[in-house]
Formats: sequence, structure tokens, C-alpha cells
Amino acid sequence: MTDLAKLTKKFSDIKIVVLGDLVVDKYIYGTTRRISREAPVLIVRESYSILWPIEGFPQTAF
Repeated sequence: MTDLAKLTKKFSDIKIVVLGDLVVDKYIYGTTRRISREAPVLIVRESYSILWPIEGFPQTAF
């Protein structure tokens, strides 16, 4: 048996689960009072934020 065949035989009893990529969404809540001079975007003063790490899993599971 070759080395590769021996190595793959060792992995035959191992079960592997692949769920998908790690995706974390960050929602920022706050107030805005002005528009940026460099680009037409709002400048937000952050009140609080939430990290939501579950959004990517359902998209990669199907």
C-alpha cells in the first residue's frame, strides 16, 4: 500500500461536518446630523451596535 492509501484509510472512520463560512453582521444604531464632505454618505454617531453571527449559516446550508 502506498503512503497516500494508508493515510486515506485512517480517515475512513472519521465523520466531518462542514457548515459554511463564518459571517458576522454588525448593526449600528445611532443619530446623524450631517453629510460627509468627501462622499454623499451620512455621518452616524453610534449609540449602540449589535453583532449578529447567525446570518451566514442558513445561506450556505442550502
